[in-house]
Amino acid sequence: MWRSPRRFAIPWPKRSPRAAARCAISSPVTDRAATFSSITSSTTAPANPAKSAATRSARSCRANVRRFTVRTVSIDRAALTHRLSRAPAAPTMTSQNDTLLTPRASHRSSKTDASTSMIDTLGPASGRRALIESFAPTLIAWQREHGRHDLPWQQSRDAYRVWLSEIMLQQTQVSTVIPYYTRFLERFPTIEALAGAPSDEVMSLWAGLGYYSRARNLHRCAQVVVEAYGGHFPRTVEALSSLPGIGRSTAAAIAAFSFGAREAILDGNVKRVLARVFGIDGFPGEKRVENAMWTLAQTLLPAHGDADIDAYTQGLMDLGATLCTRGRPDCARCAFTPHCVAYATGRQRELPVARPRKAVPVRHTLMLVMRRGKSIWLERRPPTGIWGGLWSLPEGSDTTALARVAELHGYHDSASAFEPLAPLSHTFTHFKLDIEPMLLDMVAAKTPSARDDAAGRWVALSELDEFGLPAPVKKLLAGLTGTLI
Repeated sequence: MWRSPRRFAIPWPKRSPRAAARCAISSPVTDRAATFSSITSSTTAPANPAKSAATRSARSCRANVRRFTVRTVSIDRAALTHRLSRAPAAPTMTSQNDTLLTPRASHRSSKTDASTSMIDTLGPASGRRALIESFAPTLIAWQREHGRHDLPWQQSRDAYRVWLSEIMLQQTQVSTVIPYYTRFLERFPTIEALAGAPSDEVMSLWAGLGYYSRARNLHRCAQVVVEAYGGHFPRTVEALSSLPGIGRSTAAAIAAFSFGAREAILDGNVKRVLARVFGIDGFPGEKRVENAMWTLAQTLLPAHGDADIDAYTQGLMDLGATLCTRGRPDCARCAFTPHCVAYATGRQRELPVARPRKAVPVRHTLMLVMRRGKSIWLERRPPTGIWGGLWSLPEGSDTTALARVAELHGYHDSASAFEPLAPLSHTFTHFKLDIEPMLLDMVAAKTPSARDDAAGRWVALSELDEFGLPAPVKKLLAGLTGTLI
């Protein structure tokens, strides 16, 4: 296909009468940073508008021009025209001075109502308010026809069940959560049952679901609700957010699904949907970008009834999980395709902007598998930190450290008796752990091995499933069960 080397200029829409009087600004739909710039400028309005206005009035359009840089692009005009023709809100590409003006920073709005200012700056003037006003009705209609309605936690408004599902679903896929959710409810049918359960039992049922601080906070939260609220969850986002393990978005989801509260959620799926539909640039984990998204999420809420907020909230989750996915969004089936900025500009894979890449550090540890007959020695890890509260194998930085552990169990000069096992790796959110396991047969121990206590115990291989083990340790021991026996 022939590609024209011609270059184009994209006009920006007016942001305010005062801004229009100073200089011409144009639409952000086809620019990579303009929409985000508009949104964040409206959510960071100066505290003193009069002083700010006086400062801006002293600036000339010449000063504002320095906020733009010139870059050359080659555009496939036929492909771009076809794509933009499917998005009625998109602007017309026009040639002007053979340059594409790209804003580096936005003009700050003097409006005090951040949400109103945001509505005025999202997209072209002809379509921005229509999209804002139609977003909730469109999403609700889509969810009722195409959304998910048979998930186990959707069959009840019981706050305990809603809360349990929301905690488990944090950074975890639905298909992974369902069996854990079912087992938890079978063992702990009420919040009182969970609050009164031993920590070991809670951690054992959670083992394999990952992010173990969630399990500790889950247990503690149940105890707080029973002790401070008589076993009934509070109904407000503010009170829910004060409970262990519940953040703002989770609290809003619990309040919406359990009590019909009109509250906005903003989890990873929602951030992805908003970033693409409204063309929000910038990494969503950055505070000013996240604040802008919260303002937009509040603006988009439906105005009517408990049923509406339930379908709307579930619709956001469903859309992000089933169609507007991270890797391969199914734009052909999405109700927002005609108005989606990411689709109009071909940026589905670029939005939301990914976290700035950093080198993943690699850590190394040795694990000691001490065998005594058909049992192995397990130690409880500290309550905080990696694998907090779980049972695991003794660790050391080298064989000398492992030898000291063996001496506590009556095995002296053990370093030469260590039998290396197949190494394995486990990746955490922020680092990678390389594990080098060592097997030691305690038959040669000259004194009795350490007795069971709160910090460690001998566990029969047949009883390992009753203990909460980290995933790599469980995998290691499962692979060695036949050898150890």
